[in-house]
Amino acid sequence: MKEDDISSIVSKVRLKDSDDNGEFRPLVVGYNSNPVLKNIIKAFNQSNEVKLGYSTIQKDKGIVEPTMKRKNLYLTGGALRDHLKNKSFNNYDCVTEASPDEIRKILSVDFTNLEEVKPDTHDLEILAKYKKLPEKGQKKKCFYASRWDSEGEEIEICAEIDGQKVFISPFSLHSKDRMVSPPKRMFATTLEQDAKTRDITMNALYLKLKNDDGENGELSDPEGGIHDLKNGDIRLIQSAEKTFSKDPYLPFRICLIAARYSPDKSVPENLLYKIKRIQSLDVDSKVLHRIINAAISNVDVSVYDFFRNLIECDLIKYIFPHLHVQQPIYNLPNHKVVTLAYLLHKNDVDHVRNILGSRGFSQMDVDNICKLINLAKFAKNNITNPDLIYDIFVKPFHLSNSKVKEFLRLIDKEKIFDILFDGKLENVIKKYVEDENGRRINPIYTKIMGKSLRPDELEDARIKAFNHKVQSLMKDL
Repeated sequence: MKEDDISSIVSKVRLKDSDDNGEFRPLVVGYNSNPVLKNIIKAFNQSNEVKLGYSTIQKDKGIVEPTMKRKNLYLTGGALRDHLKNKSFNNYDCVTEASPDEIRKILSVDFTNLEEVKPDTHDLEILAKYKKLPEKGQKKKCFYASRWDSEGEEIEICAEIDGQKVFISPFSLHSKDRMVSPPKRMFATTLEQDAKTRDITMNALYLKLKNDDGENGELSDPEGGIHDLKNGDIRLIQSAEKTFSKDPYLPFRICLIAARYSPDKSVPENLLYKIKRIQSLDVDSKVLHRIINAAISNVDVSVYDFFRNLIECDLIKYIFPHLHVQQPIYNLPNHKVVTLAYLLHKNDVDHVRNILGSRGFSQMDVDNICKLINLAKFAKNNITNPDLIYDIFVKPFHLSNSKVKEFLRLIDKEKIFDILFDGKLENVIKKYVEDENGRRINPIYTKIMGKSLRPDELEDARIKAFNHKVQSLMKDL
């Protein structure tokens, strides 16, 4: 797209496949490009042929079955923003003037091969409404209701094809954030009305999807989002107070969007000030976990800049309350366990385990993060601590050696990797320990053997191998 084509006052733009860096190009749909959209676009193009399910009597035609008016379909939100900036995205966010029931009828036409199934939710009250529908099971082509307001009324339908999702919503006046259930659904009638209640201007762009076999380049821009997207400007559509009260997760997403699109990867000063003035945010820790997980796993995101933004906006306290978070460094990887272990490695491991376990992290992730934290303590100043030695070398480790090495590099202990994991480490610890109870067999061996030992059992081959590891480690370090 040429510079002259981009202006904050332009409401409609025709995208052309001419930008050398791949940005602001039309969306191509076909069997080899965005194929998941092909039949959905075709179904909306033919929506004027979809029968409404009842009959009327007309004076000149007799009994007729009315059909709906043709409905348009638009790609919008983060999916369109990422496409325009030639970034990767997983799912599609679409809007239409059709109601949820009309979307259901459109997706049900024969050639889509989409079957309606039960929603993917654990809410028993909502599931009860769909009890007659089949389970999703292994179906590769289906659709289902995917979002509701607080009263249980539908506000979104999701079509899923081979694991890829197309979320389709009516134009609306309520919050667009899929992580928030609005108190009551409020549908709009126009694209412009829908745009007024979006969060930021670069998320209020609309690409009309009407070509199921070729380019789609008709872009509507009611809020000046193209100009902001091109320049990396993050601009709220409504006031900060109103926007953040409706969508308490937006400040966290702004940190992510800034890490991807801002020229300096930082939250703009005016927004930084407004976010830091927020007294408190009513957020669900498990929703925050999903935001963090999505950010870290996205290869287009600078993990360093994302966490730096969270810290500067004073939002990190909502994610890891009561924990010390290490200042991020440039080479933080797009790997959840390694990155979080680095950020939290100066905390008590049991405290970390309790916090993460209550905030939606899987047991395996918590175990691996805590094991890396123990490895950091072991590598820095506790190499003779028998409990740490046992934790590192006896308990199972579910990370590859390359990830362990990456973590040790982050804490500037990479040289220890060869000693620990390339067959050089063999250990020895005292067979007996002395404390206020007198001299006794070291309890570490009870952990290794799984039982209390007699002195003659200290010659067991497993203990000898473990002892040899400790001896070599202490010698090399």
